[in-house]
Amino acid sequence: MSSAALSALYGSQPLFVWVEDDATRVALTTAWAGDPVAIHVGGSNETIRAVVEDAWRSGITHVFGVVDRDFGRSNSPRWAAPSNDLRTYILQSSEIENLALDPEALAECAYNTGRRSEAEITAKLDEIVRGMTWWMACCAVLAHVRDKRNEDFPSFPANVTNVVDLASASACILRSDWFTKHVANLPAFAQTSWLTTELQNQESRLAQAAANGQWKVDFSGKQIFHRVSEFVYTKGTGKRKNIDLLQAVVQKQVDNGRIAVELRNLRSSLRTRVGLSP
Repeated sequence: MSSAALSALYGSQPLFVWVEDDATRVALTTAWAGDPVAIHVGGSNETIRAVVEDAWRSGITHVFGVVDRDFGRSNSPRWAAPSNDLRTYILQSSEIENLALDPEALAECAYNTGRRSEAEITAKLDEIVRGMTWWMACCAVLAHVRDKRNEDFPSFPANVTNVVDLASASACILRSDWFTKHVANLPAFAQTSWLTTELQNQESRLAQAAANGQWKVDFSGKQIFHRVSEFVYTKGTGKRKNIDLLQAVVQKQVDNGRIAVELRNLRSSLRTRVGLSP
């Protein structure tokens, strides 16, 4: 996209938000209908962060990002009093679909072609979640190992004149925090004993979350929503099926005055950043 086209895009509304996917765009657009905000899909988590930072470096400070938490940490504790360096908001929930795992809204929405009751949907969600604990444990362990592998990973040398031969190239890597602090620990993650223990610990934690309701925040909302969609929206087909159901659920939450608290808090924080009332 050319700089002129990007400037025109950013100038369309007093608040501009980049998101990772169409599900997030649809959910936010539906929940915040009528607000002076432009919401566009920008790609991956890393891409969103880069594009937002580039806008701020150019003095365009009404541009923000909203990304899934996935297996990382949310920055939601900072939303109420955001500092200037909070530019990409990380959801409290794992994914935007978590906020649509609402049995009442699913039962009442226009796309409940299976005519499922709230109680039936609640039971189906419970069944899906309880069958996901080992899958979630596997994902959690992989995410943990990936994060440890990448922790303090060195950037490319900033000055080309500092790396001119084998000795200086080796020193750039060997003296990095990643090499001196973390590399020695990486082989432990390949040991079967560590892997077995970590998977069992994660599954135990997640089984508890499945039992006490914490799954609504911690489990993959996308996976759960797609499976409950088959149960509720029985006549839907094609790529738009899950998006259409998601939009219908969020719209029902809006109609019932039950928009997710997380979305209300996110909206309030973003609006205050650009001088709009919360």
